[in-house]
Amino acid sequence: LISTGRIISTTHHQVELVDIPLNVNRSQVIGGQLGILNNSLVRGSATASVLLPNGTSNLVKVLAWYARSDGEVVAASTSLEVPECPRNHMALSWTPGYPQEPGNSVNVTVRAQPNSFCSIGVVDRSVELLSRAQGGQLTLAALTSLLQELEPASWDTQTDDQYYCTGNEFGGGNGGFGIDFRKKREENERIKRSIFGGWSSYTEEKDAITAFDDSGVYVLSDLTLETRPCINSNTDYFVYDSDSGPDDAIAEEAGLGIAQVVFGPPPDAGLQVMTKGTALPTMEDDQVQQREYFPETWLWKVLLVPESGVWQQELELPDTITEWVGEGVRVHPEAGLGVSNMASVVTFIPFFLDLTIPATIKQGEAVPLKISVFNYLSQIIPVQVELSGTGSFSILSPDDGAASLCIEPSTKEVTTMVIRPTDAGDVNLTVTAFVNPELQDACGTNVTAVRRDTVVREIKVKWEGVEKQVTKSGYLCAG
Repeated sequence: LISTGRIISTTHHQVELVDIPLNVNRSQVIGGQLGILNNSLVRGSATASVLLPNGTSNLVKVLAWYARSDGEVVAASTSLEVPECPRNHMALSWTPGYPQEPGNSVNVTVRAQPNSFCSIGVVDRSVELLSRAQGGQLTLAALTSLLQELEPASWDTQTDDQYYCTGNEFGGGNGGFGIDFRKKREENERIKRSIFGGWSSYTEEKDAITAFDDSGVYVLSDLTLETRPCINSNTDYFVYDSDSGPDDAIAEEAGLGIAQVVFGPPPDAGLQVMTKGTALPTMEDDQVQQREYFPETWLWKVLLVPESGVWQQELELPDTITEWVGEGVRVHPEAGLGVSNMASVVTFIPFFLDLTIPATIKQGEAVPLKISVFNYLSQIIPVQVELSGTGSFSILSPDDGAASLCIEPSTKEVTTMVIRPTDAGDVNLTVTAFVNPELQDACGTNVTAVRRDTVVREIKVKWEGVEKQVTKSGYLCAG
């Protein structure tokens, strides 16, 4: 078994051929001598099982061979595609798995082989989408792609059909081109565009050495490995003028291998998929939400899985209304590398606000703040929005820093307020949105429940003007 450019397993089997008709295309048999066989020979098939060890990529080359009594080697190779489901799987899950309110407690659980060294990360869904778009997400498919780059190149071969068929590397004595193109390049002699004629020899058949070649395995042996017949042809060859010499002739592989290795479909490896409920938590009428913790990366942790194979930790959900996406990677001295499934937990409340602000502003600059209020309740609600702060800014519009909104079910409304910071540094903005029963007549609704959401966001205020750098030079005399 060969994978990622190395032999991962070798085994020997003593098998007994079962005398059954072979499914062979006679037109592809070398010399067409399939029917002329000694009666003492058995024509049939044999089956042997192989075990894929840890560290196997999704592409495995299988090489099978045996030596006949006359010293000829019979070999065949094939490629086996392995599903992207490693045995060293790492499972990541959340409990409870249904949407939770910000600030609630949840448990994150990692299941892996004991004594595995794991790294887990939990980020905002928007960060995960950006990472995926930039190709920075570590997935099983990405790891598989990296492993495929380790496969031997098709041009790295140990066979030379020209030399095998003619006994001369460049064809010389038996016809062919009869020109040493590499010698001409070394002598800086220009290769002219010409037509050469004569006998040439080539082969399109396969033998034992080609099976080893296709598997990327170099072989040294005193047994007979090359038995493919050659074809002689008297053909004109057209040679192009080129600084790099003539193009190498590329012959399409054809023919039937002497032996065949056949594999049945791999067993299905089922993965457990965690289902997420749709029930939303209830909220008391007089409950007040104040949210001020809005990380993009919530958790970034390295851990060691205990002997039980299960690691668990209780966490407090941040204040962002979003989907938190977690995934992990683990390594083990025997099981190797494993990638976890992607597991998520949602933070949600049916009534909340969101504040859109720039990353930085300048002192004295008039800055508009967009405040979005979301209503996922079943009725129209009258909402009062108020802006307050620490006295480090003034409110330009509206004068009282308040706005009234009527919000339809399952929609949002946006209001804009303009501020001017008076101090440089980190300035806190506090925005509150609440259901105001006094406004229900204007909205044409009858509201009994009280909903409130408060968001505290920090904005960095820089000094006004443009930064300039001044460099001064001077002399110091050592005394």
